Amino acid sequence: MDITRLENLFAGKACMPLDVPVLHPADAFLNTAGEAFRKSVFITHRADGEMLCLRPEFTIPVLAHHLRGTNGAARYSYRGTVFRQRPHVDDGRPQEFEQAGVESFAENDFAKADADMLLLALDAVRLYPEIDPIVSIGDPAFFEALVGPIGLPTIWCDRLLRAFGDDTLLERQLKRMVATDESAVAHLDEELAPLVDADDLLGLMRLIEARMDDHGLLGAGARSPGDIATRLLEKARADVRVSQETAETCRAFLRLECSADLVGETLGDFASGHGVDFAEPFAEFQARMAQGLLEADVPIRFSARFGRRLDYYTGFVFEIHDRRHPGRGPVAGGGRYDRLSELLGGPSVPAVGFSLWLDRLAGGNGVAGDD
Repeated sequence: MDITRLENLFAGKACMPLDVPVLHPADAFLNTAGEAFRKSVFITHRADGEMLCLRPEFTIPVLAHHLRGTNGAARYSYRGTVFRQRPHVDDGRPQEFEQAGVESFAENDFAKADADMLLLALDAVRLYPEIDPIVSIGDPAFFEALVGPIGLPTIWCDRLLRAFGDDTLLERQLKRMVATDESAVAHLDEELAPLVDADDLLGLMRLIEARMDDHGLLGAGARSPGDIATRLLEKARADVRVSQETAETCRAFLRLECSADLVGETLGDFASGHGVDFAEPFAEFQARMAQGLLEADVPIRFSARFGRRLDYYTGFVFEIHDRRHPGRGPVAGGGRYDRLSELLGGPSVPAVGFSLWLDRLAGGNGVAGDD
């Protein structure tokens, strides 16, 4: 396809074309994009020692550009090569490939902005007539609405929410939270154990300080009583175990899949059986669907477990696949990432966007979808 048609499509939707450099300071990517993504970044150094990287994606540099300029609403389009290494893998897939996309900032009607990005991505995919699109959507807000009310301790809520979007890591955490291995603090004596059980930091510090003083360890280069007490309580909190039934409730939720028009019925049935209230995230879902998604003339599937592996995604996510080549990976993907601007040291900025995998749209394999 003539790439000019894609550029004209973006221009017609008030997207400002942006030329993004290939080399960037590496810290922004390494500190915000997640462990799996960090391993794929090509690193180099300036003569003065500053760590740089080849551009692994466009979202972060496009947002950084926006933060240096206007504070108002803006949409940017981009196109170019991204670079991702595949350590210890030699399966013929490239380590550099072409992407294009759009990023939208500071649009305060979240539902409309989310829907606009998905509809624009669909319009872009339809410029390639050989693609037969199907859309997958998800939203971690539904999982967040689940984990608290079913009685999960805060530490396990946090761990599961951080793992959401990575099926392997999420299952590992679900198994870990019901494990019956011996507690890391089971060896504590009859004086220490009650203080740990009561989460009594001050009492624990005093007892540890007295014992260290008895053995001449205070001020001798050892860890402070406060450090030791804090670490003991952290271990105790981490040792909180959850029932197998609660873990199975999480798994049952994560197995939910349906067409977009049946989300209310599907989640309603689950909620009534497990005492969960999905009203708030479902209202947001309905508002988004009402912005033209119900008339998109393409199959839209909701998956309760679908999220992004990149740490900066915070809400609604989507992918577009080619039904003729389901194993090839997404031809487009995106979603909402409102926290990224703060992670980059800027003010809070509503943000949503998408990327197109141009190699896949043109019939190639590209790289397994990371964003």
